[in-house]
Amino acid sequence: MNWSTPWLAWRLRYRVVHRLPGRLRVHAPALRRIDATRRPVIVAMIQDLGKPAGIGQLELTFMTGSILIEYDQYRLSETQVLDWLAMLRGLIGQTLSRLAALDPEARVQAVSRLLDFLRTAAERGTKVDTDFEIPESIWAQDETAAGL
Repeated sequence: MNWSTPWLAWRLRYRVVHRLPGRLRVHAPALRRIDATRRPVIVAMIQDLGKPAGIGQLELTFMTGSILIEYDQYRLSETQVLDWLAMLRGLIGQTLSRLAALDPEARVQAVSRLLDFLRTAAERGTKVDTDFEIPESIWAQDETAAGL
């Protein structure tokens, strides 16, 4: 599936609503629509996995669809922070779509495997970039296909 389609870009759109040097508040309305069972995955992707050096605090508020990003303005420009957020947007879109295609029981197992994968990737210092991929085994419908 092509994640750069206009529909997905519109659905996962965001905009900067406030900026100060080293601080951005981004409104992302799609956050409000993310089911509570999928929120831990989103939090792991955004907060734990491969933040570029210079990004400090990230605060997600699902109720309002807001992301607060504090960053070192001497290490990163606002454009670099927003480019990183755009890469995450594609990864999140792919993940939510894949989770939606699973039956409820398989979805719970996939979320567990995905969180383990993200935790391990973060511990190894993996960065989210254009080459980052989630293994197909995460989405397997049964334990034998997942290699467990």
